[in-house]
Amino acid sequence: DPEPEPDPDPDGFEVGQTVRVTAEPSLRLRSGPGTNYEAITSLATGVRLTITSIESNGWLGVETASGVEGYVHPDYVEVYTGGGGGGTATGATVSANSLTLAQYQSARLDGSVTSNLSAMEWTSSNPSVAYVGYTVPYGGNTEGAIVYGASPGTATLTFTDGAGATATCTVTVTAAESVRFAYSDENIIGVGDNFNLTAITDSSKTGVRFTIVGGPATGSWDTTSYTSESRVSSYGLPTNQVRVFTRSVSFGRAGTYTVRAYSQTSGGSWSTDYCEFTVMVTSSDIHSSTTTTESRRVSTEGLNIIADFEGSVPEIEDDVLASGNPTVGYGYVVPVNTTFYNNLTTSELFAQLVQIANETYSPAVENFRSTYNIKTNQAHFDALTSFVFNCGVGTLSSDYGFRRALLNAVDVSGFSGSATGTVNVDDVDLGAAPVYSSASTASQQVTTLDIGATVTVTSVSSTRTSTKQEVWYQVTTSGGQVGWMPAGYVQLSGSWTRDLAWADSTVLANNFLQWNKAGGVQPGLVYRRLAECNIFFFGDYEKAMKANGYWGINYYGFNFPDECAQYDRRQ
Repeated sequence: DPEPEPDPDPDGFEVGQTVRVTAEPSLRLRSGPGTNYEAITSLATGVRLTITSIESNGWLGVETASGVEGYVHPDYVEVYTGGGGGGTATGATVSANSLTLAQYQSARLDGSVTSNLSAMEWTSSNPSVAYVGYTVPYGGNTEGAIVYGASPGTATLTFTDGAGATATCTVTVTAAESVRFAYSDENIIGVGDNFNLTAITDSSKTGVRFTIVGGPATGSWDTTSYTSESRVSSYGLPTNQVRVFTRSVSFGRAGTYTVRAYSQTSGGSWSTDYCEFTVMVTSSDIHSSTTTTESRRVSTEGLNIIADFEGSVPEIEDDVLASGNPTVGYGYVVPVNTTFYNNLTTSELFAQLVQIANETYSPAVENFRSTYNIKTNQAHFDALTSFVFNCGVGTLSSDYGFRRALLNAVDVSGFSGSATGTVNVDDVDLGAAPVYSSASTASQQVTTLDIGATVTVTSVSSTRTSTKQEVWYQVTTSGGQVGWMPAGYVQLSGSWTRDLAWADSTVLANNFLQWNKAGGVQPGLVYRRLAECNIFFFGDYEKAMKANGYWGINYYGFNFPDECAQYDRRQ
């Protein structure tokens, strides 16, 4: 934020007043009255503060709603008189009449009016139990109220203009959860390999017990080993303080284990409620390029890539591209009337990512893989999980070109004689599938074929190296023309083993790269698709990271669609 000149006489401010931050996008809360003092945190635009003192050099001593004290310059705050713009509103409604959340949790409660949202404010009948920490404006006449559960009890939240427009919601806050998050720090792990079972609790817990309740083996482990983490809120919420408990283990049999994490209090008693999670142990080497039909889920390496793509949002805020979809963590869109943990620490950010990936995105990819009995390696699986994390799980059940190109990938290592093929994918720029004079896109086009055309495949040429992943079919068209086609365009008839080791990068990468729009072509989405191709075809996680010098560089020479060809940068 800007560094102000001293102003010993701030006008209109008094001790006890409520002020709101006007600096955009944030204002530093400092430990003392001047820019030479360290910043405690950054306060987001719109956060309300209570003035506790007016210093001799004009700086204001302030306190956040959660009791954090510090200093701000008066140039970047204004007196808050309630309701924002004043006046009256009409048609006030809230998205739920009642909510239940645990202590320390937050909930998204939306408030709407038919006119003059700026006149509205949120009040609580018992702020020591629950209150609206801040609001997320969506534009128009709707906003999200971020409800915070301060302590067990019941409170009524009122959405009002102070006159006739009023709506209420009863909030019940229950006891804090025994364990907030629990997971395996290696999301898929080999038999006999060491990894950590991890559980995150509030700062009052003194121990954690991990117990296997389902799977190929049994076991239970207690631990009192933890590290402490905290995060100061940018919106004036209470500082989040957690303990991260870990226990190193190894599992000797492959399979999926169901594990429950319980917590212990300082009195020595164990909780009856728990946080349940799964551990996937595989007999194959997840770092191998060999493809198998073994069940999988996204690896920790894959999760780190997704986290890098998504970017962390520790405190819920609106989606910049799709307003009305407030996001927290790594890309988690919080549904209305839903509870969640806000103001997330580093470990909580990753734990939430593990949770949503394992509940939604990995199962979608595994269901697709198992339904079609597709052989994959871990890099294939990780890239596809990232794709559906960004584009939606429905993409794997709808008839899209990339999906057909995936299913066209079959093991043709023993090909001999001839086979019938049907064109079921086309080049988006040509509106048809090209046939070339030789097994290269640089060669002359012999003809183009529409979707549904049949060909006779007489020979296969495969280039499977550290820099090329191409498969070509020599074909004869129904009109007698002979040429070569990238295999991704053609579905072979007969019985073949689907195997992504034989995926054709010429066609499939182009189809991945077509998923680049959010209200028009977005460079960030082009580069994400390119990074996912690096992982899918070459297992190259390093070149997929933003901090690496290859972000946005088409290192492997994939075929870009015309609509995003301007972003095809090569070294």
